[in-house]
Amino acid sequence: MLREQDTPTADVNKSSRAKGMGPFEINGVKYANKLEQQQPIESIKSILAKEFPSVNVRNDVEDPNANKLIPSIRILNALPKDRVVELLAKNGLPLTKTTNPTQMVSGTYKDSIYTATGRDGTVFTVVIAGKGGPVGAEGKCQVGIQMLRPEKFGLKGIDLTKQQMIALVKKNLPAVIPSDIKLQQALSQLIDVAAGQRQSIDPELMDHITPCLNLISQDFGEILTPIVLAQNANDVISFSAVSNTPLIDVTVKGTPVAVKSLGGSGNSFAAIRDLIDDYEQSMLASDSAWNADKYFAILKDFISKEGKTNDKLIRAAQKAQVPEATKLNQILGTAPTNYAEMESAVSNLIDKLSQTPQGQKDLYTAYIDTIMPAALAAGRTRGKNVKPVGIPRSRAKFDANFKRAASRQLTYMLGMAFRNAVVEGEDAKDMAQTITNVMTKKNAKAAWITINKNGSIQVSETPFKDLKFGFQYHAGTDTPDQNAPGFHIQFS
Repeated sequence: MLREQDTPTADVNKSSRAKGMGPFEINGVKYANKLEQQQPIESIKSILAKEFPSVNVRNDVEDPNANKLIPSIRILNALPKDRVVELLAKNGLPLTKTTNPTQMVSGTYKDSIYTATGRDGTVFTVVIAGKGGPVGAEGKCQVGIQMLRPEKFGLKGIDLTKQQMIALVKKNLPAVIPSDIKLQQALSQLIDVAAGQRQSIDPELMDHITPCLNLISQDFGEILTPIVLAQNANDVISFSAVSNTPLIDVTVKGTPVAVKSLGGSGNSFAAIRDLIDDYEQSMLASDSAWNADKYFAILKDFISKEGKTNDKLIRAAQKAQVPEATKLNQILGTAPTNYAEMESAVSNLIDKLSQTPQGQKDLYTAYIDTIMPAALAAGRTRGKNVKPVGIPRSRAKFDANFKRAASRQLTYMLGMAFRNAVVEGEDAKDMAQTITNVMTKKNAKAAWITINKNGSIQVSETPFKDLKFGFQYHAGTDTPDQNAPGFHIQFS
């Protein structure tokens, strides 16, 4: 049984309004708060550390905007899940799988959420961060997101020959994956396939890793790809000192390479900050009178330190003068250029609507009716009908906090309006060309890796100069800053 940490009443009362402190009593069930989770977290770390030296046990707090209603304990870098559950049970911390909607604190790991109950009936929610084998197939491969990235194997800020790199990764396999011998063997054989020493991995090993093949391709693919591209044992392979941020994953024989797997080809503009800066400098060097057009100016703003994602989405729509922004400015009586100004404008709009008969009867309906002309301003159609941009699917967030929900929804509307203009509208060609111009200044290549079902590996490579790049943005009406605007590589 889990034991809650004993704490002075005065301290709890002092922190009761802090995030994570609750109280969290839902439908008659008392769920643990952040403070109550701390002692179990230390116990779990102590139990798992011997077998999983890299284990990380985290105290996560609630986030109603992400549908996380309660705090939870998250276990990372400890897999497979059944071994974690076994070790905890042997040490007096039994876990049981849960499907309780209140405890669904992770969409990514929804099949890895467990319940533990304290001595006083307090319910603890534990997430074991791992993907792979489905329910009933716990013996299959399980890996965590980013668990197999190059830096986990010591490949960070380092230059190695192909032969040295292979030796280092194979040496570190047992430490990175301590409890899954078959996964160790499968990854070792995949390295041999990449090095041309065998055609494919053993069928029984391929069967074992199939449930987590996507994550293997995505993360371990950044290790396999340069091995494929380096033709000679002494070819130098260099890994960046900055992990999981820049577009360029690795350099092979002096050529920068962006590694992609499956359909994954999206990146934040932050990943090409240096390329955007280099492009500007090269244009000014060739023509001191060069002036950036609005598309490049918007790209520059996306990587600037002036404001956050919400601010930049609003500014982009205003600079591009998309129809939705123009109409919304008329409705609001002002042209917000950042999120704080948007909140202020929304607050004034709510005050005005609240004084109208319709607003007094149903503020949400009055609000939707008022902003609908902006949502329809571009006249974008799906089939035969004009489809409004950025209209919420439900009123739940508005009932909870109207000003916040409306401000975020209108920010999302402007973000999607800008996205539509530069992906599907009249500005699409110019924006795509601007991004492509920036990218092709770099003497780099994109490499796309596929681990086939028969255990073989296929890598295709294309120089940036022969590729096209496009704008991308996707988020939710109440989470406009969930993903920063970026670009995708258009593989043929």
